[in-house]
Amino acid sequence: MRLSILAAGCTAALSVLLATSPTALAEDWPQRTVKIISPSGPGSSGDTASRFIAERLQQVWGKSIVIEPRPGGDSLVAINAFVSANDDHTLLFSPTSFFISHPHRYAKLSYDRARDLVPIAQLSATILSFAVPATLPVNSLKEFVMYAQANPGKLGLATAPGMSEMMLDAWIKDENIDAAKVPYRDVVQAVSDLSAGRLQGVFAALTIFQAGLQGGSLKVLSVSGTQASPAAVGVKPAIEQGYPKLGQQGLMGLFGAKSMSPEARRKAGEDFLKVAAQPDVVKRLESIGQFYIPGDAATLESEIRKQEAAIAEMAKGIGLRPN
Repeated sequence: MRLSILAAGCTAALSVLLATSPTALAEDWPQRTVKIISPSGPGSSGDTASRFIAERLQQVWGKSIVIEPRPGGDSLVAINAFVSANDDHTLLFSPTSFFISHPHRYAKLSYDRARDLVPIAQLSATILSFAVPATLPVNSLKEFVMYAQANPGKLGLATAPGMSEMMLDAWIKDENIDAAKVPYRDVVQAVSDLSAGRLQGVFAALTIFQAGLQGGSLKVLSVSGTQASPAAVGVKPAIEQGYPKLGQQGLMGLFGAKSMSPEARRKAGEDFLKVAAQPDVVKRLESIGQFYIPGDAATLESEIRKQEAAIAEMAKGIGLRPN
């Protein structure tokens, strides 16, 4: 009798232990609503991608997902909100281009990338493009450079803070272009000024130019990376045109807080990548100017480090030093 009671007690204890093991806890994640913070504004590739992937993840997780765009402040608004939450049900969905330039731009940061932005999964590469008004008499980057050099001080350019701004600055310096840089809280807002001819060039994610391309109010002169995009048919990569400074692509990835357990991050990443691999999701990504290049947490971390090295070299070329 005593042996039976002892065995029953051990079985119960083992059940409790298994139920609270890391694997079991990971299987139960998420237990409540998941918030996804994005530094991208409405209409951007990051915001668009986060919303249609979240729709699928809700079906997998059986929990609501709230997308919270927090544009502005060179992405620091969104990153600080994410880091301050330090919650295992709050995720950050962000282009890496938003934060890899920060060490070269600010004397002091309120977060530590390696500590606070823990990689979960890599989704895609963001295609960056240089667009001009349809009325501007240029049809390639070379023609734009010649036009800009013939009109010093008369052009207005815009871009998003971060990596794309450093790329544009490096290109402007290399090509000896004298143009004013017009700041915007959200670069999406610059597109209407570009279409109206109040700006002469915008360097940003290809996604935000789609409506203008379809409406015929602007034209795209280049795409980043080494291959053409189905979202910009006939447009040659900047590298192929002889301008590698505009050729770097941004990565889009999902990040978790430092308080999120490795098991929960693993499950979130696996579910995220399964959803992203669905053929219609991949097709949708391509339609908004993304190259689908999935990867796990280790892959994302490795790619970020490569980008950080490339940007450090670019920053050196334009006179910026890491702080």
